[in-house]
Amino acid sequence: MHAGSGYLLDTFLQSCSNIRDDKYGGDAAGRCTLLKEVVARVAAEMGGADRVGVKLSPNNGFNGMGSDDNAETFTHAAAALHAVGVGYLHVVDGVGKQSTDTWFGRVSSSGFHNAGAGLGLADLRQAFPGALIGN
Repeated sequence: MHAGSGYLLDTFLQSCSNIRDDKYGGDAAGRCTLLKEVVARVAAEMGGADRVGVKLSPNNGFNGMGSDDNAETFTHAAAALHAVGVGYLHVVDGVGKQSTDTWFGRVSSSGFHNAGAGLGLADLRQAFPGALIGN
C-alpha cells in the first residue's frame, strides 16, 4: 500500500495536512487511524497482514508534505504497522538530491520537506523490527 508522497493516506498521517478534530486527526495515534483501518481491510482481503507491505515517505516534500513532528508520527506509524503484522515496511530513506528537474505536484526539488529532522531506516528500526526496505 502506498502511504507516502502526499497521497491520501500520507495526508492523514501528517500534521501539516491533517487538521481534523475527529478520530482521524489530533495526535500521531489519531492520524494513524485511517492507515490502520485500511491495512486491516486489505489484510482481510489478502489472507493476512503478513501479505501486505506499506510504503512511507517521512522525508519527502512531494505534494507539500513535511511536518515538524514527523519523527513522532512516523515512529508511531511504524510501531503500529509492526503491531498489526504487516509483511514489510518500505521507507523512502534519506532526503534525495538537489535537482533542477521539476514535475507536477512537486514543491521542491531537494527531496526533503525542510521541516523537522530527517528520519531514516536506522531511526525506524526499533519501532519496526520486521522486514524493512529502503530506497
